[in-house]
Amino acid sequence: RSNDPRIRYESLKTICVDLTQGEMKLLRGMDADCRNQVRQSEQRGAECRVSNPDRGDWLSSYYEMTTELYRRQGRPPAIPRAFFENLVDEFGSTGKLKLFVATYHQEMIAAGIYLVDNCRFYGLDLVSRQAHHRLRPNNLIEWTCMRWAIQQGLRTYDELGANIPGIARFKKGFGGRFVPYVTFQRSKD
Repeated sequence: RSNDPRIRYESLKTICVDLTQGEMKLLRGMDADCRNQVRQSEQRGAECRVSNPDRGDWLSSYYEMTTELYRRQGRPPAIPRAFFENLVDEFGSTGKLKLFVATYHQEMIAAGIYLVDNCRFYGLDLVSRQAHHRLRPNNLIEWTCMRWAIQQGLRTYDELGANIPGIARFKKGFGGRFVPYVTFQRSKD
């Protein structure tokens, strides 16, 4: 810790999944409810695919889902649309940015944005339509992205953030471990 009052220190945590254990061991290490929800999603007809995102139609649908989620919570989206546009502009053509989309009868019902860096895979954002939560599309996306990452030879999946109890519970269901990290911010004053 610094004694400088302009520096703000915050201790946070994330959840990391060891992908080197392989698909079968990873599946067995998931919480039973989480594993069942992945199976339910597939049995109910949801599908998931991966792509390299561009500024196509998916972004409007994605941000619409984000806006809907935050509207139910009575607040504006935590991440502005421009952030996603900048991500696509910066990383979309590099192959380092991945979009996983869950569909049901050809309709986008959930999507997640992920970043690949060397041997790590980062979950940046995941949203879904409330009307399709019974299909468990978020579980399907998370499982699909982990399987994809294993096939790519990636070693760690960092789910980026586990400080909100409900979100931490969802992420922990995939068998990862809590990892602490620290952030520092310095004011310009």
